[in-house]
Amino acid sequence: TPPHPNHHHHFSLLPSCSLFRLFLFSSWLNLVYCCLMSDESLKRKDPPTEDETPPGSRREAAGDGERVMVSGSAIPDLVANVTASSPAELPRDILLDMTSSSLEQYFKELMALRTLTKDEQKSVASQRRLIKNRESAQLSRQRKKSYVEELKGDLDSLHTQHAQLLQERDAALSTLAALREQADARKKQQQQQHQQQQQQQQQQQ
Repeated sequence: TPPHPNHHHHFSLLPSCSLFRLFLFSSWLNLVYCCLMSDESLKRKDPPTEDETPPGSRREAAGDGERVMVSGSAIPDLVANVTASSPAELPRDILLDMTSSSLEQYFKELMALRTLTKDEQKSVASQRRLIKNRESAQLSRQRKKSYVEELKGDLDSLHTQHAQLLQERDAALSTLAALREQADARKKQQQQQHQQQQQQQQQQQ
């Protein structure tokens, strides 16, 4: 019986699943890599600006550079010792050591002792914005860092799966080549048998 006309086509479908999965994971690898490389600022560890200086630390000039002076421990004393003569506009170095909660507590204590002028109220609003903007920037950096670390973990996992898929593809291609070789050998054998039968029939006639 001659081989089925779709014999080779049937064998060619064997590795299609692995090849398709390999294509999908390759696409994911490229996507994750682009996400990691798209934000150049993530590759640089730039020092925070003055408005983004972490609470509990204060920048002071030291020769040609800057050094961080930890003074956050003085903030509780500042809040606890508010008097009617305490300023509504805090020095910038002290302000940058404070959190939103400590700043609000300071103003709460101050406004319980005296009424603020319009200029002081404007100053209070400005200081609140400064602290909130700094804290928002810190939170954004933390979230971005966590996201990048998660992406790097996913990328490592995808690299591993990509390598496994390459092995599966190579194994599938080897199997396909062996099956094709067997099919070609069987087809050749059948053709030879058919020729021999024709020769025998001609000799008998």
